[in-house]
Amino acid sequence: MSAAPYTVVTDSGQLVQAGWREYVHAHPQGNFFQLPEAFHLFENTPGYTPMVFGLIQNSTGKVAGILVSVIQRENTFYGRFTARSIVWGGPLVDDSMQAELLLKSYNDATAGKAIYSQFRNTFDCTALKSAFENAGFSYLEHLNFLVNTTSENSDQLLSAMSKSKARQIKKGLSSAHIVEATTRKKPIPFMHYSKTFTMKKSTNPYLQKAFLITFIMR
Repeated sequence: MSAAPYTVVTDSGQLVQAGWREYVHAHPQGNFFQLPEAFHLFENTPGYTPMVFGLIQNSTGKVAGILVSVIQRENTFYGRFTARSIVWGGPLVDDSMQAELLLKSYNDATAGKAIYSQFRNTFDCTALKSAFENAGFSYLEHLNFLVNTTSENSDQLLSAMSKSKARQIKKGLSSAHIVEATTRKKPIPFMHYSKTFTMKKSTNPYLQKAFLITFIMR
């Protein structure tokens, strides 16, 4: 699919050759989730199917926009009814026209493959709001609080939290947990069990063990 001055490309190898990695690193909003390394991580994880959409500038042959999405589905007989398409930190573009091109290709490619799409923004996408709306998306406000943890000691930080949250943190710090860097598979089952237990209690979705193993080993 082409639309001057860009061509939309979905072949990951071609995009890497055209400077996908370099484009993300140079973009002001570049992030891990839009890198080829993230794409290949999801590609090698059961239950995750990544898709990439890149704009190639016809005059230079270089990447001028990128969008990486991941279709997640449960590994069950009803998996197709749980499929959802998630985009973290994308699209990475320079203007709304580029965003519209990528979003149109994204919609065409994911139609019928997921029960819904969700863009989880890691930066302010106000400038792209019209492009999202033109592509049929609705914007839901979400407020994140960024807490500077470098200028205060731990007691001051805990005193600024709710009593229940501070109590949970203190309980975690007092338990016999050890944090270490690892490239071994052995610690994974216990780590996944702890994560599963915590997330199930809060009824939030949690990462599959296969994802954690793939992430660490890569």
